[in-house]
Formats: sequence, structure tokens, C-alpha cells
Amino acid sequence: MNAPLAATRAAAQLVRMPLRLGMEGDAPSPEEVIERGWVRGLREAGAVLEHLLGAAAANGSAFAATWPYVGGEEWLAAPGVPAVVTAEAQDAIDGVYRLSTDGVLREAAGEERLLLSTTGPPEASPERPFDLLWFSTSARYLLRDGVIEAEDPFCRVRAPAGRDRLETLLVRAQRVDAAILEGLGLEAGARPATLEVRRALALTGQGWRDHERVLGRREDVRTVEPHGQELLLRLEGGGEVVASVAADGAGWVAEFGPGFPWTRAEMAAEERTVAYRVTLIPELDPLAPGVRTRLAFDLLSDLLGLENGG
Repeated sequence: MNAPLAATRAAAQLVRMPLRLGMEGDAPSPEEVIERGWVRGLREAGAVLEHLLGAAAANGSAFAATWPYVGGEEWLAAPGVPAVVTAEAQDAIDGVYRLSTDGVLREAAGEERLLLSTTGPPEASPERPFDLLWFSTSARYLLRDGVIEAEDPFCRVRAPAGRDRLETLLVRAQRVDAAILEGLGLEAGARPATLEVRRALALTGQGWRDHERVLGRREDVRTVEPHGQELLLRLEGGGEVVASVAADGAGWVAEFGPGFPWTRAEMAAEERTVAYRVTLIPELDPLAPGVRTRLAFDLLSDLLGLENGG
């Protein structure tokens, strides 16, 4: 079934409005919230949703919080969901969404999970609710515990969230009033950035377990020479990098010396996917324009063809 036009318009309006949690206050009218351009708390989010759709919101569960939504068995609209969801899978900014009997399913970075439950709590998560959620034209961003988490259909990035970075990504790029950042207590910190891609185990076979083979598939690596628990990577540009590797039944971890774009790489199977996660050197900013996409493409290329001995 096609979603109602009003729901489609509501989803398009909500996706342009960043959501800030933990900042509840006097409740303005929905028209005032829309004029402000960002939403302060889930009470406001529910009121705006009801205003846009002219229907009462129900309560589900998402992001470790009670979550408002409007809809039923054939379609659903909610804050933090960048499209009206139906039973037919739909591509959106940060993944593929579809409606199931349990709620909203979202597939991103190679795995499908229940995002919004309409029948009970979503899958258990040790993470607490986020502070900020917003969408760019190519990714969903969460701010949680001083870390920005950016996800698109192919990868997941975690990077430190200093105020300058947030002002660049949110205030200037999205043209949101800087008041949305009040009280966050942001510090840039020295936490390194990570990037993760996933691929279905059925498409990698057991090839992902062979760290020598995986690292040897990189375009910038000419040869890989094993020396006990270490690997000598000879690079295309003529340099050399030493990597120390530890492997067990769950996967493997490699620590890299100077001269490589990563300081650490981890590979492990999780449910039906294999997760490939790298820790980037400080000079690489995965949230800079174009960098996230290029790095994700490189990692996914390393995983392609493993099941066929490539």
C-alpha cells in the first residue's frame, strides 16, 4: 500500500528537524517548534507528529526510550525514521526500512535490526539514549556520551565530538540555531575515530578469518610476509609496515606500526554478518567531506570475493 500523502509530507518535515533529548522545558505549540526548526524532547516530537498528521500518537520503544509514532498495520511515521514505512522495503538516507508485525526494521551496514518496536521493547542494548539525532543528505548522526556516530547504508563511524565539529556539522551545515547545543558540556578529547563495515557471512565464507589474505587484498599493499605473530606489509609506494596479529576462534586483531592509515584492525563474526572495524590515525577525519565514503569503499573492497578465494 502507498503511504498517505500527509504521512509522507510529515516524514519529510521531521527529517529536517534535529531532535535533542534531555532538554525538556515549557511546551510551545507545534507551530512554534516547526518555526524553531529543531525538536526539544520526545514530548515535543509527539506533539509535532500529531499536528502534522491530525491523529493521536501511540507509544512504542526505540533508542532505549519510549517513542511516539502514528500509523498502524499498513504504514508508520515517527521521529528519527526518515521515511514513511510500509511492508515494502524502502531505501532511505541511512538504510533500508520496512514495516513488520513487531514494528520498524532498519537494514544498514550489512545487518537488519528492529529500530522501533510497537509490541514491546526493542532488542536489548547496553547503550543509553542519545543526546542529539539528525540527518544529513547522506547519513544519520547520533551524539551520545561525547561521541558522534554516523551511519549510512554501508558503514558506521564513531568520532570524538568537540563543539567546533558539532557547529560545523549541525549549526552551519544544517542551519540550526546554536541553542540546540546548550548544556552538552562538549570536549574534543583524544579518543580515536573508528570506521566499521559489515558483510553477510554467506558472502565471505571463512575467508575473513585469514588476516594475511584480507590485508593482502588492499590496493596499497604489494606483499605480505608472515614472521611468527607479525606480518611485514610491503607497500606499493615502497614503504614497509609491521603489524602484530592476535587471532582466536572469534576473529583477529591487528596492531599497525607507523606508515599505515590505521593503528588497529578488528575482524569478528556477529550473528549473520562479519564486522570489519578499523581505528584511524589522527590525520584521517572520517567526518570530513567524502572521507567516510572512500574509507568504507576500501574496506568493503577488501571483503569482496573472499568466498571464492579472491
